[in-house]
Amino acid sequence: MTLSAKSVNLFRLYLLDNPDQLFSVGELSTAESQTRGLMS
Repeated sequence: MTLSAKSVNLFRLYLLDNPDQLFSVGELSTAESQTRGLMS
């Protein structure tokens, strides 16, 4: 799945307005990669 430049820019603006969301996304990504490691 690819994101258009406009979508990326909107996402960046959203993260600037909600910096705590960036941390949440990071936590989810870390948890997901750890889960994949356990399943493989």
